[in-house]
Amino acid sequence: MWQIKKRKMIPISIRVILRFRFRRILSLSLEKR
Repeated sequence: MWQIKKRKMIPISIRVILRFRFRRILSLSLEKR
């Protein structure tokens, strides 16, 4: 049970980090234009 919960919790943090990076890349690409 705990292992499954931990596995589900980790992806959430990764998704948040990916979102932040994606927003930064988008903002940078917009600035370049």
